Amino acid sequence: ETAYALMGDCYYQMERHAEAFAAYDSSLVYNPNNVLCLNNYAYFLSLRGERLEKAEQMSYIAIKQEPLNKTYLDTYAWVLYLEENYSMAKFYIDRVVSPLSSDEELLADPTLSPDVIRHAAAIYEANGQEERAGHLRQLALKKEEGREAQETDNKQNEETKE
Repeated sequence: ETAYALMGDCYYQMERHAEAFAAYDSSLVYNPNNVLCLNNYAYFLSLRGERLEKAEQMSYIAIKQEPLNKTYLDTYAWVLYLEENYSMAKFYIDRVVSPLSSDEELLADPTLSPDVIRHAAAIYEANGQEERAGHLRQLALKKEEGREAQETDNKQNEETKE
């Protein structure tokens, strides 16, 4: 089952979406509770705006099995947002990007990618909280800039070693 899930990930990255989704379906035949497969499949469906009801169901199974996994919670919140269920999307994204966290905590959290923070911004905006949404967009940019600077430093360090 893991091989099919990995194939699904590879096919998706190669933009062979139909084959990716077929591989995920095969994986879930063998293990319908494979949380990584369920989450990736749901997220990739959401990126394409396809079969959102199925994506929601799969994502829900993943968060029920791993209720503290920020990646899975983000996927679920994002699918709910795409389905225009904004209040529930906010409920779940708040578990990922806590309103009680400082900017420093959010920037330092390795589980929060700039995309996750942008998801939170879109969800807050849909809930009428434009100020918080704008602030989160700025944080996402800051986090992205920090990652790019880190990658540049890493490349320079590697070149120095040579």
